[in-house]
Amino acid sequence: MAESRNACVVAVMLVCALPGGAAAQLQLPGAVHGDHKAPARKVVAPRAAPEPVKLIPVTPPAEETLLGQTLTYDGSKGVMRFNRAGKNIVLSRLTLPGERLSKPGEYCEVNIEAEQPVAAAILGHPEGALRWSFALEACPFTADVLDGAVLVSSPHPTCDFVAADCRVSPVGLWGPPGDSIPDRLVKTLERERLQAEAALRTNFKVLVLQAGNDKEAVKAVTAEQAAFSAERDMTCHDYKGEAEHGFCAAQITQARSLALAAEYAGRVAEENARKAEEAAKKAEEVAKKAADEARKAAEIARKAAERAKANAAKAPETPVKDAKAPEPARQETPPKQETAPKQETSPRQETAPKDANASPPSLAPVASTPLDLLPKNVGPPPGK
Repeated sequence: MAESRNACVVAVMLVCALPGGAAAQLQLPGAVHGDHKAPARKVVAPRAAPEPVKLIPVTPPAEETLLGQTLTYDGSKGVMRFNRAGKNIVLSRLTLPGERLSKPGEYCEVNIEAEQPVAAAILGHPEGALRWSFALEACPFTADVLDGAVLVSSPHPTCDFVAADCRVSPVGLWGPPGDSIPDRLVKTLERERLQAEAALRTNFKVLVLQAGNDKEAVKAVTAEQAAFSAERDMTCHDYKGEAEHGFCAAQITQARSLALAAEYAGRVAEENARKAEEAAKKAEEVAKKAADEARKAAEIARKAAERAKANAAKAPETPVKDAKAPEPARQETPPKQETAPKQETSPRQETAPKDANASPPSLAPVASTPLDLLPKNVGPPPGK
C-alpha cells in the first residue's frame, strides 16, 4: 500500500516537472483534445416552394374530322354517317347493331330510314366535347364529337324494334373500322394517348386541389377517376384491333380529359357567380343603408322646418314705420380756447448763510391809532 502511494507521488512529481508544452499533451483516456474542431455543418439551401399545379387546357376536336366518314360501332358493326346540310349537321345514315328478341345472342341490325335526314341539335360543350342530340322517335341518343369518332350515350340503354325482332344499343364508341387504321398512325395514336393521360392526371390533381375542404366534392372526383380505367377497358374491350392500334383508348382518354377541364371551368364559373352574388348583396345593403340615412336626414329637416314655422307663428308682429323721422341736427361744439401757458415761477432766491456774529435785524416802528378816534357803540347792522 505504501509502495503504491509512493509511486503515485513520484508520478505526480514527474508530471509537474514536465515543460508546459509537454504537460498540455497529457490527456486522460476518452478526453477530447483542446484544439479539436468540430466538422463544419453543411448549409442546406431552403427548398423552393413547389409551383402550383395548373390546369392543362384541352382543345375539343372539330366536327370536320367526322363529316362524310363512315363510322362503325366497336370498329366493326353498324353504320353511322354525318354530313352538312346548309348550316346544319344531319345524320344521313344510321344502322344500329343488336341481338334478336326471340333468340338472345344472335346478331341482328336495324336500318333507320327517314324521309328526310335527321338534323342534329347543338347542345354546346357540357362535358368539354361538342355534343349533338338526335331526337329519333324509336331510339334517341346524343353524340360527343371526338377526333374521328363519336361517343354515344342515351337515356335508354337499349331500344326494342319488335317488328324487326331486334334489340339494339347505340351506346359506345363509333369510329373508323378497326382494320382500316394504317400502321403509320399507330405511333401517332400512342403519342396522343400518352399526352391525354398526362393531361388527365394533372387536371385530376387540379380538381382535387380546387375542391379543398369539400369532402363530398373530393370523394366524387376521386370515385370518378378510380372508375375511369375500368370503364375505358370495358368500352374498348371489343373494339376491333384495339390491341394493335389503341384507337379507342386514345379517344376515351381524350373525352375524360375534356370532361375534367369542363368540370373545372364549371366550378370556377360557379365560384365567380357566388362572389358576384355576394358583392351584389353587399352593394344592395350599402345602398339600402344610404337610403335609410337619407330618409332620416329628410325627416330631421322636415321637423326642423315645422318647428321654425311654428316659432314664427307665435312671435308678435312688429309695426312697420311708414317713414323714418329725420334725425336731429347735431350741434357743433365750439372749439376749446387755448389757455395761455402758465408762467414759470422764478426760482427761489437762495438766502445767504447766516453769520453767527451778525446782529439781529431791527424791527420797524408801528404807528398806533388814538383810542378816541375809534368808533363807539358798534352794533349789528340794521335789520338783523
